[in-house]
Amino acid sequence: MYDIQMVLSVLSGVCAFLLLLIIVLYVRLNNMRKKYTLLMQGSEDKNLEDMFIKRLDAINKNVVDLQRLEQKQQYLEHKMQGCIQKVGIIRFNAYNDIAGDLSYSMAVLDEYNNGLVLSGLISRTDMRCYAKAIINNTSAHVLTEEEQLAIKTAQEKYSENSK
Repeated sequence: MYDIQMVLSVLSGVCAFLLLLIIVLYVRLNNMRKKYTLLMQGSEDKNLEDMFIKRLDAINKNVVDLQRLEQKQQYLEHKMQGCIQKVGIIRFNAYNDIAGDLSYSMAVLDEYNNGLVLSGLISRTDMRCYAKAIINNTSAHVLTEEEQLAIKTAQEKYSENSK
């Protein structure tokens, strides 16, 4: 009925097809093994569910830590607003007989323009120091031209640095 040669050639073709299928499946299995190894890297667990639970716990801990850090950062930003942020110094000659710009006015302000102005007037025989409180960019005391310039300088340096 059937020719033996025909049966053998059909069987050879089927075997070749099956061999090719085995090779393709072997390559795919190796790729999946590599991905599985990469996925399980650093884990002693062989159970994916346990590994995912550990990873989710770690992520949740990181979220809590991040929220705590954000709260701390907001607190520190609020505290920094009251810290010295603006400093301006003007040197000048207070008296005609002294040269070298030895006298000075220095403004020290926070973000809200509160702080003080220190002035030192130096002559040949003595030195006088004055401190004037600054609240909302104004003082209860009369400010000299140099003191006003020191405040303006402090604010300008701050606005340049905050850009």
